[in-house]
Amino acid sequence: MTYSKFKEKVYEHLASYNQWGKGTFKGNEYNHIAKIEKGKRREDVVKEIIESDGVKTDMFRKPHQYAHHLNSSQVVCYEFFRPLLDKNKKVELAKTLEIMGIPLNAFNNTYAEFEKEFDDGEGTNFDFFLSADNLHNLFVEVKYTEQGFGIGKNDETHEQKFNDTYKKWISNSFCIEDSQKEKIDFSQMRRYYQLFRNTLRVKKDSDYVVFLFPEQNTIVKSQFEQFRDTFLSKRGCQNVKCIYWENLVELMSARFKEKYFGYKK
Repeated sequence: MTYSKFKEKVYEHLASYNQWGKGTFKGNEYNHIAKIEKGKRREDVVKEIIESDGVKTDMFRKPHQYAHHLNSSQVVCYEFFRPLLDKNKKVELAKTLEIMGIPLNAFNNTYAEFEKEFDDGEGTNFDFFLSADNLHNLFVEVKYTEQGFGIGKNDETHEQKFNDTYKKWISNSFCIEDSQKEKIDFSQMRRYYQLFRNTLRVKKDSDYVVFLFPEQNTIVKSQFEQFRDTFLSKRGCQNVKCIYWENLVELMSARFKEKYFGYKK
């Protein structure tokens, strides 16, 4: 299935879950976008969407600009991981970590956060974060229908940031292949901007970054594979992982599986 066909089928399927009416994007109406009625906030509509799927919104914060689009990866991420944090879901959470290749015993007593930010001013954030006493950290970046990973702006500010911050991080990272470190310039950093930034958050052996996306999103899949094969060291591949949503099907609720992956029928 091509990327275009994949996205088309997802949009068509999600339209049946839109009980808020057609929303607009760049002046056009779309069936898979929830309408925000006058006087309503985007945050309220997004919470309605999440709650209509039977998921608590107690840990949801900072809705993205397009979080009311039913294909929002922010909401997909939240609706999958939030139920796994309930006390009666420890087995399911452990199974999720096992499938991801994360050491189970490292995450017995955990702290979880959505839209994880850092206090160093660098600017990277993650859709989902799981930590055990700050000694073992799991960072998850979720994709659904996005047309690839984010690229960097070609401007003086970003180039300065590359020279001041990222060059040093690349040089010190065990995740980046040694033979590539001196070759990575601003142009390459820009091309794989999100992948580099997220990967460089791995500072020690007990840090893990997982890129979670549908196998049928061929653009995201191809970009990750190019990045991995070109830049990641053998050791880095143990800590920077690609996981397909399809690998987690057995852990999805019936509602989640039907809503987000029922397009395959």
